[in-house]
Amino acid sequence: IMAVQREAQSSLSTVSSLSALYQSFKHVTPEQYRIFIQPLLSENACLHAMAVNFVVAADKLATFESLQRAEGLTNFTVTEKSLNGQLVPVRPRSEYVPVGLLEPIEGNEKALGYDILSESIRREAVVRAIQTLKPVATGPIELVQEREGQKGFLFIVPVPEKNALNGAVRVDKLAVGVFRVGDLVEFALKRLPDVGVDFDVNEQGPSGETIVMH
Repeated sequence: IMAVQREAQSSLSTVSSLSALYQSFKHVTPEQYRIFIQPLLSENACLHAMAVNFVVAADKLATFESLQRAEGLTNFTVTEKSLNGQLVPVRPRSEYVPVGLLEPIEGNEKALGYDILSESIRREAVVRAIQTLKPVATGPIELVQEREGQKGFLFIVPVPEKNALNGAVRVDKLAVGVFRVGDLVEFALKRLPDVGVDFDVNEQGPSGETIVMH
């Protein structure tokens, strides 16, 4: 378990480095983001993906979608899950926090544009991260792009921006690390010497179910 914690903590530092990117550049294109993120993912194999989510007010949603499409993200649409689990355009709300930049995109296409405020576990973590200005991990979730039934979780790191005039701090971006729990455990165990020990990690899911990782 300590090995898993070490890998997760190391990855949190990597996700936090996105704050440095946005302190240097106010605007980052998808291509610039890809160039910055790819080496980080190569060095942190337990990270499934890294994303930047943007806080978007309702009256800015259409403009945000248009800007994303203009930068090469064809057919970009902010989405949520319907009652039957299908991705659909978001319903009217006062605010959205969609995935705006994502790497790698291949295999994660469904997650691009997904509004993480639309789901309760993700929303709780987002609110806490913005209120505390500290990194927050979600509970176990089903990733939008998941194909094999693994549980996942997110590290959400606020990217604060200070107003030069009055010193007020706001958060309009979140750096997000995406993990698949089984992959994280497997990666951590591979880095340990083989001592012939088997163990299970049990965790309570949000609705009380037990998640078992071998």
